[in-house]
Amino acid sequence: MMTNNYRLVSLAVLWLAAVSAHAQPDAFWCGQRLIREGMRASDILDRCGEPDSKDIVEEPIFAWRPGGGRVQTGVTVTEYWLYDRGSGRFPARLTIRENIAEQIELLTR
Repeated sequence: MMTNNYRLVSLAVLWLAAVSAHAQPDAFWCGQRLIREGMRASDILDRCGEPDSKDIVEEPIFAWRPGGGRVQTGVTVTEYWLYDRGSGRFPARLTIRENIAEQIELLTR
């Protein structure tokens, strides 16, 4: 009986370790304020201030013409914000599209 319990607990621990290793954060603390995916960029700026660095990438948007060929119909802008959260805390990288935080990553250096 003890062996079965030990196996069950061992499997549970391994499963939790595997799941947590692949989990991506969807929020982080900026001081005492929670920042999470889906927030507006203006709300993040109000809570955290300007990021320590910001990269802006513009990518063309194309559409197919009825007779064939492609035409550029616009541009999508993606911003990558980096917040250095201080000693002992991983930096947070936010992906902002259309003024919404789409992804939050905690970076290991």
